[in-house]
Amino acid sequence: MRGLISSNIAGLICRTEALSHSPIKLLPRIRRCLLVPAYCPAGAALLMLVLLTLTTGLNAQERVVRVGAYDNPPKIALGADGRVTGFWPDLLADIAAKEGWQVEYLPGTWTDGLRRLREGAIELMPDVAFTDERAKLYRFSEQSVLSGWTRLYIQKDNETIHTIRDLQGKRIAALEASVNLEGAGGLRELARDFEIEVTFIELNDYSEVFAAIAEGYVDAGITNRNFGDLNADKYAVKATSIIFQPLSIRFAFPMDGPSTGYLRERIDAHLKTQKNDNNSPYFRLLAHYFESSIAEQRVEVLPAWFRSTLQATALVLIVFIAMLVYSRVEVRRKTRELRSSNEALAAEKERLAVTLASIGDAVIATDIDGAVLLLNRVAEKLTGWQREDAIGQPLGRIFQIEDERTGKRRENPLARVLKSNQIEALASHTALIAKDKTRRSIADSCAPIRDAKGDTLGVILVFRDVTAHRRTEEELLKVRKLESLGVLAGGIAHDFNNILASILGYTSLALLDDAASDSQRSRLQDVEKAANRARDLTQQLLTFSKGGEPVKQIASVAAVIQDSADFVLRGGKVHCNYHFAKDLWSAEIDQGQISQVIQNLVINAAQAMPAGGTINITGENHTQAVTSALLTAGKYVKVRISDQGVGIPAELCQRIFDPYFTTKQDGSGLGLAITHSIIARHNGHISVVSTPGEGATFTIDLPATTRQPPPRVEQITPVPSKAGSKILVMDDDEMMRELATEMLTLAGYQVVTAAGGDQALALHASAAQAGDPFDLVILDLTIRGGMGGKETAESLLKRDPGARIIVASGYSNDPVMAYHHSFGFRAAISKPYDVASLSAMVAAVLADQDPEPIR
Repeated sequence: MRGLISSNIAGLICRTEALSHSPIKLLPRIRRCLLVPAYCPAGAALLMLVLLTLTTGLNAQERVVRVGAYDNPPKIALGADGRVTGFWPDLLADIAAKEGWQVEYLPGTWTDGLRRLREGAIELMPDVAFTDERAKLYRFSEQSVLSGWTRLYIQKDNETIHTIRDLQGKRIAALEASVNLEGAGGLRELARDFEIEVTFIELNDYSEVFAAIAEGYVDAGITNRNFGDLNADKYAVKATSIIFQPLSIRFAFPMDGPSTGYLRERIDAHLKTQKNDNNSPYFRLLAHYFESSIAEQRVEVLPAWFRSTLQATALVLIVFIAMLVYSRVEVRRKTRELRSSNEALAAEKERLAVTLASIGDAVIATDIDGAVLLLNRVAEKLTGWQREDAIGQPLGRIFQIEDERTGKRRENPLARVLKSNQIEALASHTALIAKDKTRRSIADSCAPIRDAKGDTLGVILVFRDVTAHRRTEEELLKVRKLESLGVLAGGIAHDFNNILASILGYTSLALLDDAASDSQRSRLQDVEKAANRARDLTQQLLTFSKGGEPVKQIASVAAVIQDSADFVLRGGKVHCNYHFAKDLWSAEIDQGQISQVIQNLVINAAQAMPAGGTINITGENHTQAVTSALLTAGKYVKVRISDQGVGIPAELCQRIFDPYFTTKQDGSGLGLAITHSIIARHNGHISVVSTPGEGATFTIDLPATTRQPPPRVEQITPVPSKAGSKILVMDDDEMMRELATEMLTLAGYQVVTAAGGDQALALHASAAQAGDPFDLVILDLTIRGGMGGKETAESLLKRDPGARIIVASGYSNDPVMAYHHSFGFRAAISKPYDVASLSAMVAAVLADQDPEPIR
């Protein structure tokens, strides 16, 4: 009972304080009387009756309080009838009723309210977020009324904005001069921190912000979360996960207003009292405006019969009240501390959620036992697990990893982190197996989560998808390996082909000797076969060298593929099915090199089906819309070659394009390496997909052209020229000069040799002056330390434009060999050559025909 009386007396003290500016002189004495402890309940009751009568009369002189208002439901709503309703007006109405104030609202926009507050046109502005900058302009209530956050909203069908960085280049609507935009931690500051360009459209109220989003005038908009949660569905907009800027929302007053101190002190007193009472109007209004249903309310009514026993029980209750007062104070203090801790924890949790939603890497956190506590949106995408399903699951079930080279399961990093209590990184070549069995290359680190004492509470795992990066690295490594091989091949090709030319040439001459016995002839034929195999191997090596650049011409890809495949499969158990698009584009290719690619792939496919089978070859047009790590944007001819063989194990698919890697006992390990090099030099790409036991499919993308290939020209059959023609042979290798002399002499020609370009030009000029010119000149393309075939031909043609010149070289893929006509040569012959090839070439040129190059 003592508490009931004390609380009523306290209320009367507050009401007299509200009249402290009144001219009534007795008020100070009345207040002193009220402060006397009410040891006598009966006397206290009598005093209360007197004061209630007094204050009722005093309330007839109500104080008018001018208050600003703007439309921001459910917190403040401006009705069409001029009424101002909502959480803040209702709360202020309760305080005003107790204080005897008359509230007069001045409606307007948000900026109107702040301006009037600065100018003193109003005495009070509700719903103002506290910031250090605003504290320099206004006075704020000590008590915080609401805790708010800023949230970003977008159109319901917008799927492009998920993180802060997605706002780059976007138009964002915001309330003019609002803390959501301009305050510390507001969107303008965030945009600067993240270095993104944003166009802000400032509007008068939040309703206009949502209308601008719904109508597509802006890409997104920001409001306080309370307004957004209540009104999002009305405007067909939706909330994003972008939440930022925790705010303390309070009453604001003019900085030096005449009534600022009084109003601030009274409002703080009421707020403090109501926030400590769960049944107060403050909590009922929170439940009404911001929760789904009004919280249960309890109303305690003092029974009438209890008043008659008041005096008898008052003395007994005093003892207990004294004990309870202390206990109540302690409980309230603990409650405040707990509430403050919970609010701080909620704010920290929200801040963490915002951070995780904005980060670009995948994040998974677990407890000390490895159970998943949280994972962000990127982790959901990479693992295939939704957050709701993953929470509580063991990390090993969500985060399954293996060696992407061998397919073997790898140890989860959780155990290693808990054991070492240090940051641990995944081993190289780690693949993440998603819930739908998708495999992705990942890089990650795993670290312990520690509390303030340093004790480990769990583990946090941060990882990212590096699949595209890994593929690019692998492609670059293959190219570097092939380039290294090319340097070696280019260095030895010239000398090696000269040696082979001597072996093959003298062997062909020996086979023409009738004196050779059958056993000698058989051995010579074996030597010739070996030399030809060595020549083929050298030609393959030259594909890697700088001299192996493709000599491109517009050609029908379908024709090259069919000719090449039919050639290598002729007479075997394997046949091809061709499926080419009717309008298949042409391509600018080196037909010889692409033919070599097709032959390599078809031979491998046939060898994978020793009992016979079918190879399916398809060709289709493909447009690469955007540039990727493997192909630039443009038009391509996509070719697929599929067999029905044994397939290729996954661990070998990563190595099959490496030089000298082979699984065949008699293989060189160069076929697929050469294939990869040729396709790369055509600015294309080749890949393989295989399932063991089901065969393999090689896919080739070649840059396409809409131009048509030139018509085929029939080969002209050369007619042997008359014997006795005079021929000049230039070669820096003495053995090659002797071999050419013997071959051509055997064919009935006169032969003169030169070791370099200067000597050849001198001999040619001398013969012309003597009236016995040369009928044909054979020039070696490469002369070490001297004038080569191309430079010699240029000088010779200036003197004799009609000269017949053949170019010879061990670099069969050199552009000069392919485009020999462009450099003044009548024909081109590759080393090593035999008697028949050289004789046929010479005869054709002497007959002024245009023979095909001999490679």
